[in-house]
Amino acid sequence: MTQVLPVVGVAALASVTFGVVRSSQSDSKPARSSASGSAGTTSPSSAAAASGTDLPFVSQVSEGSFLTMNGRKNRLPLPATWAVEGVYRAGDSVLLDMYEPDDRFTVRARADGSIIKIDAFKPPFALSADGRLVAGLATGIANVIDTPQREVLVLVDGHSGKELARVEAGAPKRLNAVYPELIMDPGAQSVLVSDAYALGDISVWSTARQLIKPLVLGGRGVRGTVSTNPDRTLLLVREENSRMTAWRWPDRAKVWTAPLVVDGPASFSPGGRFVAVPSQGRVALLDASSGRLVRQTDALPGPTSDVVGGSRRISITWEDASNLIAWDIGQDQNGRFRCAAATAACQPLNLGVGDARAVMSR
Repeated sequence: MTQVLPVVGVAALASVTFGVVRSSQSDSKPARSSASGSAGTTSPSSAAAASGTDLPFVSQVSEGSFLTMNGRKNRLPLPATWAVEGVYRAGDSVLLDMYEPDDRFTVRARADGSIIKIDAFKPPFALSADGRLVAGLATGIANVIDTPQREVLVLVDGHSGKELARVEAGAPKRLNAVYPELIMDPGAQSVLVSDAYALGDISVWSTARQLIKPLVLGGRGVRGTVSTNPDRTLLLVREENSRMTAWRWPDRAKVWTAPLVVDGPASFSPGGRFVAVPSQGRVALLDASSGRLVRQTDALPGPTSDVVGGSRRISITWEDASNLIAWDIGQDQNGRFRCAAATAACQPLNLGVGDARAVMSR
């Protein structure tokens, strides 16, 4: 669900872009692909591609950290030990998922670059569609390597900081090792909790009750990773057998199953029309409404032994409605590519060793 793109100078926009963050233009339709390995045809669009400049992101470079929001770039007064893991739009400001050694915490940043640390909850968190409600981890839980703690989820009014509900999410676990990931449904009635400690089990918290239960889709519990479209009306679940299935949310009706092996989390285009998935060393572009394979790239350059062994991990995010960024998690500064959705052609991003990362909007 949540990802961090380790490059600088790229307005990397997350696949999980919440409903309050909407592109001002629809996705451009990819034209017929001339790249080998493509499939399907679509008509070219005369509409200009969405630039994504209405979506906030943070660039972290040697000169400091900069928030770009509503077309305006401002320096964030962040200490050198603070790193930004994610950016969430919340009305006229953003919530930053912050990291420093042995801790994660939340900061509210405004378009002018001013920031304030929030004590009502800590990352990971998810926002309601209007940006008012926030589900996150309770604060005050020690984050110590050798001291397992119980996860406690809280629902908070994001403006007043008032806690509205809480629930104990599971058995004791070491929170600093692996954090859960959260998705709030469009009506803010429930929160999905992806539990990495339970080998991919996914739970649902009914926020109106002190109740958390396993997610059941198609009559059985779900284990794997989950992602969602910008409106959070569609869930993509990648199961342990590398199958990916789309379900309507929150009514849990099955929509489609991907026609190929999927090796990692899905990434929706800014308008939610297309979804990109890693598949056996390639990037495949699917129609989000039907699951139809639109086209796919050639195999991205990289260690072929990893591809054959199934251990190569490619992550994907969209730069804007026309281009996506794919990178090999197993490589440091190499193995990063910008791929055009219309042609499936990919070009390497040649970044220096000293380059930092751009942090994506959620």
